[in-house]
Amino acid sequence: MTSGGTEAADFRLRDIALAAYGPSIVSAIGHGAVIPILALRALELGADVSTAAFMVALLGLGSPVASLPAGALVARIGERRALTTVGSLDAVAMAFAAATDSVAALGVAVVLSGMTTDGLHDGAPGLSHRRRAARLPRPGHVGDGRQHAYRRPHRTPRWGRP
Repeated sequence: MTSGGTEAADFRLRDIALAAYGPSIVSAIGHGAVIPILALRALELGADVSTAAFMVALLGLGSPVASLPAGALVARIGERRALTTVGSLDAVAMAFAAATDSVAALGVAVVLSGMTTDGLHDGAPGLSHRRRAARLPRPGHVGDGRQHAYRRPHRTPRWGRP
C-alpha cells in the first residue's frame, strides 16, 4: 500500500469528531434554545405575534447573506481565529438582543446572530478534512492519471447526439 492508503486506513472519525463537529453542535443547540426566547422577547417589547414570528425568521435570513463573507473570512484569518471571532460576535449580538429596548434593534441583533451561524457551521471546515480531500484522487482518475474502468472518458455532447 502507498503512504496515502495507510493514512486513510489510520483515520478514525472518533478521533476528530469533537474538534470537527463541536463548534457546530454548540452553536446549533444555542440557536435552537434561543428561538422561542426571541419570540417572547419581541412580544415583551411590544411587537404583535406576526412581528415576533418575523424576528425568529430573521435568524435564518442572516445565514445566506453571510455565506460568501464567511468563506472569505476563513481564508483571510484562518479557521481557528474565524471560529473565535464569529463565536464572540454571536455572543455580543445575543447580549445586545437581550439588553435592547426596541423591536428594530432586536431585529438587527438577530440578523447579526444569524449571520454568524454560517461562519460556525459551514464557513470553517476542518483543516484535516481539507488536507485529506486534497489527497483524494479526482473523480474518474487514478493517481497515475489513468481513468477508472467504470468511468467513460469525457465527451462533449453534440446537439442531437449523445
